[in-house]
Amino acid sequence: MAIIRVLPVTVQNKIAAGEVIERPASVVKELVENAIDAGAITVSVEMEDGGHRLVRVSDDGCGMDEEDLVACMQRHATSKIRDVDDIFRIASFGFRGEALPSIGSVSRMTISSCPIDVDEGHELVVEAGRLVRVTPAAPRKGTQVEVRDIFFNTPARRKFLRTPASEHTRATEMLTRLALGNPGVGFRLQTNERLALSVRPAASQLDRIRDLFGDKAASRLTPFAREITDGLRVDGFFLRPPESRRNSKDIYILVNKRWIRHYGLARAIGDVFQGILPPRVYPLAVVNVHVDPAKVDVNAHPTKEEVRFEQDGILIAGVKHAFRDALEQMAMMPTAISLSPTAPAGGDGAESQPRPTMPLQGRSEPERQSSLNLPSSVGRTKPESGWSNFDFAAARERLRGAGQTPRETPTATPQGRTVSTNGHADTPEPAAPGAEESDQSGGVRLGPAGQHRLLGQASGKYLLVDGPDGILLVDPHALHERQNYDRLVEERGKGGAPRRLLLPLELELSPAEAAAAAEAMPGLAEYGFELEMPETNRLVVTAAPSFITPAKLETVLRHCLADLAGADETLANARDKLLASLACHSSVLLGRTLPEEEVVALLDRFFNQGQLPTCPHGRPTAIRITWEELAQRFGR
Repeated sequence: MAIIRVLPVTVQNKIAAGEVIERPASVVKELVENAIDAGAITVSVEMEDGGHRLVRVSDDGCGMDEEDLVACMQRHATSKIRDVDDIFRIASFGFRGEALPSIGSVSRMTISSCPIDVDEGHELVVEAGRLVRVTPAAPRKGTQVEVRDIFFNTPARRKFLRTPASEHTRATEMLTRLALGNPGVGFRLQTNERLALSVRPAASQLDRIRDLFGDKAASRLTPFAREITDGLRVDGFFLRPPESRRNSKDIYILVNKRWIRHYGLARAIGDVFQGILPPRVYPLAVVNVHVDPAKVDVNAHPTKEEVRFEQDGILIAGVKHAFRDALEQMAMMPTAISLSPTAPAGGDGAESQPRPTMPLQGRSEPERQSSLNLPSSVGRTKPESGWSNFDFAAARERLRGAGQTPRETPTATPQGRTVSTNGHADTPEPAAPGAEESDQSGGVRLGPAGQHRLLGQASGKYLLVDGPDGILLVDPHALHERQNYDRLVEERGKGGAPRRLLLPLELELSPAEAAAAAEAMPGLAEYGFELEMPETNRLVVTAAPSFITPAKLETVLRHCLADLAGADETLANARDKLLASLACHSSVLLGRTLPEEEVVALLDRFFNQGQLPTCPHGRPTAIRITWEELAQRFGR
């Protein structure tokens, strides 16, 4: 008996389906791309139960006759390629001829189609890869494909399907990408009888961006363009800072109208905005790469979401230059300063070369000072703390006036003595009048017994606290996040404690944000939000939790929706993720020098409310370095 044998066709198709069809959103992608290749002007998508039950794609393209209907169900049958040379000059979307037989092998699929100017259409029915029948049907312009019960015959794959909400969001993202690359085509998506996306054919990509992201976003777009090399050009738009997005998914990279993932390009674009946007946020951008099809391999990935460029490094450098040129015209590039003075005339040539420059915008003043390489003849002064003139007593008085009552703490140290600058123990001196909260070193006593003393904020990030057991380094973002999380849990138990807005906040949402908002609205209501969606892409906020300031409300909501978009979670896990996201994005940013009142309030709650070991994401709120550890490090 032969050891090597050819697999049955049904097995071949199921293997191909595993590569091409990962989920219902993959079905949407493949069928819509076929519709665009067929010359459709409008494409309509309907989904039920996240596509688990039904995906229906209808178009008004060229259609197929009976012979083509039967042929399209064979593997490697395509109208896009004629000979081997065509493989290296791909100018269409669905060129492999694997999608339809792959989908048909793991579902119950019906295709109805009719060519233009033909009086009779045909319907083809396939179940689990088996052709059931081909029958005449009423003539209709274009093609309609119905896919029911995906993976019904492969239960091992079906049990790994994501939630319906996740599939709806993924399908919305998929259509958004296709719509950006094909503004001349109209798209419509309906999920469980809810209209999730609807755009008509547009005259330009700018009009399409306006339809998808709203007038406000379109009014803040900045165009860019650059001829990189012969046969390689880039153009597009980006949202002017300080507008930003939570992650790099909102950088849409389109290569000859095909959306792709390219982590190198996305990272390079993020690098350009360093010093302009806060850390770990990105611009909303649409990047069109126009390249000779012979210089790009679009067949490098089974789902065609990744490509290989012949001149990858040149492309990345060119895109960075295009963004920088646009930012320089807007006078938004960070100011650069040399890190070392120019060497005196007649000095060594190597030393006279200027050192690399780096942006100083967005850095704290101590960092700016320490980055300057001064001549040795100039005495280097120690950068002052951000709290060199910090009046802790006045800060607490302001908190009391605002209705907060920090715990009164004694002024004496736990050891009953102070340490002078020469390191010898000194006897305590009487406290000066009006300085009951501060000691001679300018610190403030914290905690129920006043055993901790705030020293300052290191590097504009971490709070330094002196205690009886050692030095405590506090992450203000993680601590604030944990405290907000606990407050949200408490407010949820009370049914929410909203604060009504004087003026309702209106947000224009992208299709993916709108899909996430529709799913998240019940959960957000539990925490004090009052929301309405009068239109598909418009969210109106009339009330919000009391600790989220109106100035931060839009940013908090957009970041939460970005975190929830496409989240493959159960309902309970999605609620937990929503809670953690709300707590995170309403907290202070790490790296921001905090006002005195915020510092005192944060640490008072930290020491007086018991242990808060981690933030909701599991990061520690504080790290303790004991005196014993320090003694060992110094060899004592």
